[in-house]
Formats: sequence, C-alpha cells, structure tokens
Amino acid sequence: RNLGVAGLVSSWKRFENDGWLPNSESFNILLFAHAKENNCGAVWQGFEDMQQAGCLPNEGTWVALITAHARKKRTGSGSVADARVMRVVELMQNSNVAHTVKTGTALMGVFAQLGIYEDALRLLQQLIDSGIT
Repeated sequence: RNLGVAGLVSSWKRFENDGWLPNSESFNILLFAHAKENNCGAVWQGFEDMQQAGCLPNEGTWVALITAHARKKRTGSGSVADARVMRVVELMQNSNVAHTVKTGTALMGVFAQLGIYEDALRLLQQLIDSGIT
C-alpha cells in the first residue's frame, strides 16, 4: 500500500510513540521518500534528525542526499542544489566514508547535471585509482 510521504511520517511518529527507535536504514527510507518528492529541506532535516538520534550515515544515506539534489536540479532549482551537493561531498569526506559504485555514480551524475564536469572527471579518476570501477 502506498501511503506517500505523509503516511510514512505519520507511521513513523506512531511507531516512535510506541517506543520504536529508528536506525540508519529506517532514516534512509525517510530520506529517499523526501528525495522522491523533491523536498531537499526535508531530506536535510531528516539527515540532521538521524545524526541527533546517534545513527551513523552509510552508503544509502549518501545516495539519498545525492539523489535529492539530482532530482532538485531536474526541477530547475540548480543554484540551491549546487551549493548543497558540495556540502554532501564535504560531509562524506569528513565522515571517512569511502565512495562506492553507487555513491560515485550518483554523484558524477549530479556533477554532470550541474555542469561541474571537471569534478565529475576527477571523481571518476578517484574511483579508478581506488579500484572501485
């Protein structure tokens, strides 16, 4: 049954009221749901909530954040996406999370959409040098 983001958020609150503690994977579901609806603000709020809950970001978290910006760019809000996607890169680097094929591919796509071709090529070279591709 498709409840949409509103239904997901409602269920989330009900579960929390029953004593449920979300983990990284459950936060990722929430982040992807907000990304699908082009709501970058809610994605970032969910990411902050995730950190406050003591959950560590993982590959899915980074892909959700990157995906939110890819979708935002396709809707014509490139200037906002541009600054925030660079914040995702900075956060990934600071968390010592290594790129994977999924994060690298998603990020290269966003860079290309934003016209940041040198960064896309630099990331591709990093993936090659790391033996990921």
